[in-house]
Formats: sequence, C-alpha cells, structure tokens
Amino acid sequence: MRAGKIEDVRRYCETDVMNTYLLYLRFRLMRGELSAGEYAKEVSIAREKIAATGAPHWQEFVAAWDANAVG
Repeated sequence: MRAGKIEDVRRYCETDVMNTYLLYLRFRLMRGELSAGEYAKEVSIAREKIAATGAPHWQEFVAAWDANAVG
C-alpha cells in the first residue's frame, strides 16, 4: 500500500464484494429463497447501481459481465 496502490486495492475489494453478492443471490435462487423474478430484479438493481457510478473499474466490471453473459 505504501507503493501508492491503495486505490487499486480498494477497487479490487469493491468488485470482489459485488461478485460475492451476486453469488449470494444465485445461491438464494438455487435454494428457492428467491423466485426467478426476484433474482432478476436484484441483479438488475445491482447492475444499474454500479453502471451509474461511471467509475472505470465498474465500467470494466460491466464489460466483463456482458462478455461472459450466458443466453
């Protein structure tokens, strides 16, 4: 962190948390705790929030999300 990498670490942690949250939503869907519609709504909200920030690391995250989309 002394090498001026604190922002890189912060951005990595933010995207790691989002990946964990998305996995958690998927887990809840698979357990039947969320309906397909509820799951889709939550994923959509998360995507809209991160895309709206305009931050470069979130733009990169959304681009990777799109590139790996199934369907």
